[in-house]
Amino acid sequence: MWFNIFVILTVSLGVTAFAVANSTPVSVNLIFWQSRQMSLSIVILVSVLTGFSFAGLLALYQKVKDLLKMADLEAKLRRAQQQNNEKEAAG
Repeated sequence: MWFNIFVILTVSLGVTAFAVANSTPVSVNLIFWQSRQMSLSIVILVSVLTGFSFAGLLALYQKVKDLLKMADLEAKLRRAQQQNNEKEAAG
């Protein structure tokens, strides 16, 4: 866990330093939105934060999916153990 925190902190500091070093104004064109002059550092930081957010949501989805599957498998294991115990008691 500490390694993950260290990596995230290092990447965040690197991106922040890169963004601050590139603060020239740029024009941004998206599909339905246009900005004439915006600081490149803001564009970089917003892009990185958006990427982190999507990655976090994807990781959260996968974690919930894994937890639900694990709960299902544990329930199946309990049922199988109960059936095995019933067979041993009967036989």
